[in-house]
Amino acid sequence: MKTILHYLRRKYDTNLYRIVQIIVLIIAIVMTLFTVYYVTLSVEDGVRNYIRAEGLWAKAQKDAVISLEHYIQNHDQSELQSFNESIKVIKGYKTARLALSRETVDIMAARQGFLAGGTRPVEIDSMINLFVNFQGFSYMEQAIEIWALADYEIENLEHLADAINKETTTSKNKTHIQSLHDKVSEINSKLNHLEHQFSDILGEGARWIHRVSLFAFGIISFILIFLGLVISRKILQQVSDYNIQLDANKNYRNINELRLKKLLELSRKSNLYSEKELCGFALDIAVEVTNSKEGYLHILNENQKDITLVTWNRTALENCTAATDSHYPIDHAGIWADSARLRKVVVHNDYRNAPGRKGVPDGHFPITRHMSAPGIYDNKVNIIVGVGNKLNDYDEQDKRQLELVADEIQKLINRKRLDQALRESSNRFFDIVNLTSDMICEIDLKGNLSYVSIGVQKVLGYLPEDLIGRKSCFDLIGQDSYRKYRYYTRAGKKFYNFNHFATHKDGHEIYMESSGSPVFDHQGKVVGFRCSSHDVSEKRELEMQLRQAQKMESIGTLTGGIAHDFNNILGSILGYNELAMEEDNDKAKIKSYLEQIQIAGNRAKNLVSQLLSFSRQTKEENRPMKVAPLIKESAKLLRSSVPANIAIDTVIKEPDCFIIGNPTGIHQIIINLCSNASSALEETGGIIDITLESILITNEPSHIKSLAPGRYVCLKISDNGPGIHHKHLDKIFDPFFTTKDVGKGTGLGLSVVHGIVKSYGGQITVKTELGVGTVFCIYFKQVYVDIEEVTTFGNQDIISGAGTVMLVDDEQTLVNLMAMQLSSMGFNSLSFTDPLEALARFKEDPDKFDLVISDQAMPNITGLDMARTILSIRPELPIILCTGFSQTLTKEKATEIGVREMLIKPISKSDLSKAIGRVLPVKKISS
Repeated sequence: MKTILHYLRRKYDTNLYRIVQIIVLIIAIVMTLFTVYYVTLSVEDGVRNYIRAEGLWAKAQKDAVISLEHYIQNHDQSELQSFNESIKVIKGYKTARLALSRETVDIMAARQGFLAGGTRPVEIDSMINLFVNFQGFSYMEQAIEIWALADYEIENLEHLADAINKETTTSKNKTHIQSLHDKVSEINSKLNHLEHQFSDILGEGARWIHRVSLFAFGIISFILIFLGLVISRKILQQVSDYNIQLDANKNYRNINELRLKKLLELSRKSNLYSEKELCGFALDIAVEVTNSKEGYLHILNENQKDITLVTWNRTALENCTAATDSHYPIDHAGIWADSARLRKVVVHNDYRNAPGRKGVPDGHFPITRHMSAPGIYDNKVNIIVGVGNKLNDYDEQDKRQLELVADEIQKLINRKRLDQALRESSNRFFDIVNLTSDMICEIDLKGNLSYVSIGVQKVLGYLPEDLIGRKSCFDLIGQDSYRKYRYYTRAGKKFYNFNHFATHKDGHEIYMESSGSPVFDHQGKVVGFRCSSHDVSEKRELEMQLRQAQKMESIGTLTGGIAHDFNNILGSILGYNELAMEEDNDKAKIKSYLEQIQIAGNRAKNLVSQLLSFSRQTKEENRPMKVAPLIKESAKLLRSSVPANIAIDTVIKEPDCFIIGNPTGIHQIIINLCSNASSALEETGGIIDITLESILITNEPSHIKSLAPGRYVCLKISDNGPGIHHKHLDKIFDPFFTTKDVGKGTGLGLSVVHGIVKSYGGQITVKTELGVGTVFCIYFKQVYVDIEEVTTFGNQDIISGAGTVMLVDDEQTLVNLMAMQLSSMGFNSLSFTDPLEALARFKEDPDKFDLVISDQAMPNITGLDMARTILSIRPELPIILCTGFSQTLTKEKATEIGVREMLIKPISKSDLSKAIGRVLPVKKISS
């Protein structure tokens, strides 16, 4: 209630506030009156119910006495039973009294007691409330005492009844019985007296309450009449004041309408005027709405110290002949600039006698009254609007009007300046955008282009109008890049150096690098992206050439070790072959020699496979892959070229972790870093450690700042060599920087490693200490991949089947070997060393063959071209293509034309059996 009254006092005048106060008081009094009335009715109702209950109690008491007297006379047990029934009624009221007199009132027991006494249920609540709430009241207190005395006499009456009953059934002494009868009469007399006292006390209490209620009603009615008269007088006064205020409000509304109308008209035409003209028109409005004669407008500079006069109104210019400065420090200004110092409207209705007045120069018009208001924007005073010489004093209405006009002038000036700045910024932006060779665009979430710069013509060959509203950017960048773009849109993050392919207008594919920033709506939701893209195809090609050149350098480093391993393998094959040829009858020895030859051949096969994997020059796309197997392969390859006094230890702590990359890049990172470590250790010997683990990067200061928090795969390559001098650390990743002697290195190794790591989105760090060693740590973002189980043929499972196989290879020994392997599986084979001859034979009878197995590298025609011709005749025919090494053939390219399988030479019988089992419906048996 206090909050409501406080609000009314602030919002309305004092008279209305007082009227509301009186009305609230009247409501409170009326509520009090109703409360008193309700309490009175409740008490009277309770008293009436107690008087009625007293009647029931008295009746039960009289019935009990009469029954007892009849029993004394005729000794009829039914009379004694009637006595006991009447006593139960009286005991019910006693139970109720005791339950209500307890420290903790037992309502349920009291209710049961009243019901036993014959009280109606509707009367019980009022009786309980009267007892509980008024038991300390004098009348009620006396009534309860009488009630307790009566209950005591009832107990005595019960004792007499027991004695009479005993006497009449045993001795039957008439004299004693008469004595007991006299005592009954005595107790009955006492009870009758107590009953009258109880009724009198309750009646007196009810009459007293009635008198008090009448008195309270009279007092309250008098107060209500008095307050009604006061309100009537206040309302009449309020009506009179309201009429006066109505006239003032009407005048205020007229001025408001005039101000709003003129300012609205000025705002609509503001773009037609200069800033000075705008200030002049707005100043005229300020003078008019305050009924002033003169006015001025100053602008404060950005430093809030200097002030510049913009304009006077026309009357002031006509009446002023004094020469005034248009620019001066605000500290030198008079009291007319107090509004800027105090940051509020300032009024001087007695300007001549105002303290602090500096006076006016000769020729200046006289000032009688003055008022000025600051225009504040961004917590700075930007303008001062002043008016003067109103015929009467400036009042609160004038202050409010000038304050509103100053605020509006401030907004118009700011808007004028912002529009000008926006035009300049827009022109600057379009000049910069149109001068850059990059493609700058704006894309919504559906890929629609809403803006494209002229640079798109150089990058993609289109004009902006060819794309805006006509093509989706997803038509240009492909599905794989689209998925990456969707990731950025869902995350709502900026992205940098996002590499992807795009299709040029003439159809060829280019490689682009893009950076972008999300566009948010007013709710903070991502609605699109602004991107900048440029063609990096040439750069990418040069980087690939650089990496390939560096790989060739690394291969040169490994050549000696590879040649050593091959000589060992060939020595093993030749030696065991000679031993096998010398044996005549011992089949067990011959078999053991052949097994050793088989082992040596597999070692040669694996060595060639590792070398080809490292040296392969293909455009491998990044994909999820395990790092652990690549570390093991690289370590095997390195072992051949690293001197015997250098140990290579590999520790795989996380064998199943995945990253986004490609095998060639990881091979190259390991080979280059280990080759550098080997060069550092070649004189002294030592240990190269290769460790793979999964680590958690957090925001702690000890962790790498350039990596976002998350889980990373860490590839660590360390050595215990001489270390790197601190003066070289800033240059080790620069291309062609090397500390090796001439002819021992090109300086490309670490540069290529750094480029590969960055292209994977990783980070490389180096720690070194002279005389202790060097540690390179490469961090890749760890990804999680669902791995499906793939069922393959066991190593010992050889298929058995039937049919005719065309076998084509320009190497006669390989044709003969494979023909014998096929024959052992149950197949017939037609062998050819000339692919053109094989193709001619196929055309004669295409349905003769169930399978074609062909080499890739053959004279006159490649296996791929031959397969394309065969499939044009029989598209469903299974073809297996074999190759030792090819820079042009990939599994994807072979599958695209319909080749079912690709095998890498040398091919074992088990490998051949598995491949045939995958392309032909044959029954598999154990070998």
